[in-house]
Amino acid sequence: MTQTERKGKSILIVDDDRDLAEGIAMYLEREGYQVTTVTEAISCYVAFHGASYDLTLIDPSLSDQDGLVLVRYLRINTRTAVMLFSARATIDDRRKAFGAGAHVFIPKPVAFGKRARAIADLLDSMA
Repeated sequence: MTQTERKGKSILIVDDDRDLAEGIAMYLEREGYQVTTVTEAISCYVAFHGASYDLTLIDPSLSDQDGLVLVRYLRINTRTAVMLFSARATIDDRRKAFGAGAHVFIPKPVAFGKRARAIADLLDSMA
């Protein structure tokens, strides 16, 4: 996916670590994506009432709700692709993520470039 193709692709980042979310957003914006960040599940629900997103990146360890509940909701009620990224990356964690409907699971920490490639690959596969 070229930078021109990325223009117009929208990503919502849901992570209660504001600094990490903003760092990821800055990197992805330089790659050409339109990025919105929120720090709570409730803010994610609100964001989807006013917009749609091509991809949602979710840390499942949110402060106000289990991120897997959010994944299930998004998969049932939206057309967004869902990528989970978590420091908890056991086989059971991955199984739960995919069982909830995540398309991709990436363990933290991960280099920004690797995450950007995974995002581009997922968006390409959803096109």
